[in-house]
Amino acid sequence: MDAGPRHHQARAALAVTAAGACVPRDGDDTMSAVVPFLRVPKTRKFMGKQDRMAVIAAGRALAGVDLPAEARIRTGFYLAVGFIPFERPEIETLAEHSAEAGAFSMARFSGEAIHRVNPLLTFRCLPNMPMFHVSANFGVMGGYLVTYPGAGQLYVALQEAACALEAGEIDRALVGGVADQDNFLVEFGLRRSPPCDGARPVDAAAFVLLEREADARARGVTPGLRLTALDVAYNPREEATHEETPNAGGHDYFGPASLPMALTEAFRERRSLRHRVTTRDGFDAASTWEAA
Repeated sequence: MDAGPRHHQARAALAVTAAGACVPRDGDDTMSAVVPFLRVPKTRKFMGKQDRMAVIAAGRALAGVDLPAEARIRTGFYLAVGFIPFERPEIETLAEHSAEAGAFSMARFSGEAIHRVNPLLTFRCLPNMPMFHVSANFGVMGGYLVTYPGAGQLYVALQEAACALEAGEIDRALVGGVADQDNFLVEFGLRRSPPCDGARPVDAAAFVLLEREADARARGVTPGLRLTALDVAYNPREEATHEETPNAGGHDYFGPASLPMALTEAFRERRSLRHRVTTRDGFDAASTWEAA
């Protein structure tokens, strides 16, 4: 199927009114950084690194935002999550105790291997867990979408958020991406199929708060960026001939957090942004944001 170019014709001006990011550069420094954002600190034991990054980034985006309980009910959440993270010792343990006569055995996997790893690992790997933790800690309860695993899918989430805002289904949308890429499984996959030449996978999470510009100004809020163009095309192809455009900031590759990371920087600096990704899995998407 060829979806062809799809230009999103805005029916209402949409704007970014808040933004925040988390990029743990020197080791995993998210263990302590996430605590101030948790309603129940003990829930940290159920969180993987991607969950902690998502909560930190969302907390930074929502810091100082007037979002009473009734507003949170009408705040949507649209998220793209990167590839599932897994460390080598855990994978090797599962593989060793799931094999029988040189082949995979579901009986051994379910009866033995699964009990050889930390039972909390399941919670830490599920792609929908970052959304759960953000929703639970910040009370975001509007419409939602979780997609996976790249920058193209982030554009799907953004398009869904824009449509919901324009249709009046929600009043605000928390839109973002998170990618735990400093781990054995993701690094192995990206080495086999790099998203672009010279890309260096980096752990990252970022969110923007998107809303109708008129509503924001009516509350006395001055938007930082205005969405002026959004195009999303999906054209599946048999050969991986396209490469993803690296971030404007260099060769760091933020996966599905690519656009929200760029938006967070542009929001902070109050400058316009043009962003485009052409991905190996068939997405050709672009957006234009003007300083409001």
